[in-house]
Amino acid sequence: MSRGTAYYLIDGALLLGTPHHRWLLEQPELQRLYQDEGDMAANAGPLLLPSSTSVRAWTGTLAQGNPDAIFACNAFRSEAPLDMLLAHLKALRFLHTNGGRRYYFRYADGRAFASVWHTLTAEQRQATLGPIPAWHHYDAFGTECCAGPVQSDACTPPTALPLHLRPEQWHQVLEAGRLGERVNAAAALQVGPPPQGTRAQRYTWAAETDRWLKRLGVDALPVQVAATLVVWQTAGLVLRAEQFAAALRKAQVSGDLDGVLAFSQLATAPKMRLP
Repeated sequence: MSRGTAYYLIDGALLLGTPHHRWLLEQPELQRLYQDEGDMAANAGPLLLPSSTSVRAWTGTLAQGNPDAIFACNAFRSEAPLDMLLAHLKALRFLHTNGGRRYYFRYADGRAFASVWHTLTAEQRQATLGPIPAWHHYDAFGTECCAGPVQSDACTPPTALPLHLRPEQWHQVLEAGRLGERVNAAAALQVGPPPQGTRAQRYTWAAETDRWLKRLGVDALPVQVAATLVVWQTAGLVLRAEQFAAALRKAQVSGDLDGVLAFSQLATAPKMRLP
């Protein structure tokens, strides 16, 4: 049986303005990890709450009417005293560069946590978990993941917080962030037939589209977003098709997306195949 106290870590920003957020702020045991940055930041930042029957019931309704709310919910156990756990989580607030700059680490959003976690060394992962044996979260694919436990080289000195990322790690994190932004933009684009596939399938298609567009030299953001949407609408049918590639190159030059979006019509023509 798992030992320690069970907690939920919630990203307040993803729930702002919702009944779920209002209920959360009313809980007497709630810990606001950004309390030192003012009320607005405190309520929108990471929020820690011990598990209970009512809290578990609340988490079960999070995604109702807001599918993205699953990314706001993390779960873990810890045997550490509460003040030690809070100090550890507060030490995760920033990611640092070797050049002395720092950026907020939105670790309570599972997508952001996963994108950073995948870049970390074993020692950095161990430091990130600290008194938390296993950190449960949802990644950008909507897949439930578990970070930890970590096996590290006993001869390697442990990494201390705050986290310092190397340039190549920053590159990976930024690339994941840009892909997530394009996914969100494509999901908000209300043009043509509805997207097909599950959340995980659409994210996989988006990643494949991103790699393909890089090979084509298509870097105009509106074209990238339109291409992602059409790939979703056609369940990947147009991906790597030369006719679609030609339309993308043309849109890259002209800025006119009509020729790209026209390929969404293939979603209603299942017998049609592209060379």
